[in-house]
Amino acid sequence: MSSQYEAIQSHISKFKDMLYTSLPAKVIKVNYDGDSIKSVNVVPTIARTYSDGTSLRRPTIYSVPIVFPSGGGALLSFPIAVDDTVLLVFNGDDADNFLSGSGELSNSNRHFSYNDAIAFPCLYPFDKNLEPSKDKVELKYKGSSISIDVNGDIVIDNAPNVTISNATTVKVVSSEIILESPTVNCTGSLTVSGTITGGSVLTTTGIDLATHVHKDVRAGGDLSGVPKP
Repeated sequence: MSSQYEAIQSHISKFKDMLYTSLPAKVIKVNYDGDSIKSVNVVPTIARTYSDGTSLRRPTIYSVPIVFPSGGGALLSFPIAVDDTVLLVFNGDDADNFLSGSGELSNSNRHFSYNDAIAFPCLYPFDKNLEPSKDKVELKYKGSSISIDVNGDIVIDNAPNVTISNATTVKVVSSEIILESPTVNCTGSLTVSGTITGGSVLTTTGIDLATHVHKDVRAGGDLSGVPKP
């Protein structure tokens, strides 16, 4: 019985030495295709301990594809940098034909191989995580953030500039718009179908629209001169 048990354990141990499921890893190189991220080269950050008790640092895995949230032609992407940590997941079967786009079925006997890793840029040590919020949905980068809180309020914070580019129409439907800015500049035409209220806040070519005066005032139906600051 002992001999049979040992034989089974030995067989399982040998199989485990060739089986890969998931591992944390560090990015050592980012591979680009023009301005797009194509893949990364990574080194797993946990040594391999074999059934005989020996431990070895795992070798570099080259050209590992990155998984970004995407679907239906839409994509949420973000920069990947050297020294970023990722979670590697190893395909159950040879994925070379799929990744090449050949459409051919694989005839390989490769299973959970070290060569079939894909990377998820989402795993960090506890002391280096990106401080996810306990009650907000957030998109953060370089000190700027977009957040949605539990009330549904959306906040763009610490953004040096906010640009809407190449839009045919920008439509804001709101019961109230509050501008808390010392200056609002418009480099094109501005059409207002309603009332703008407030203090002495609107100027054009240096003329305050709330307090300006006119010169060359005449009686009757004559027109006055242009306003002056």
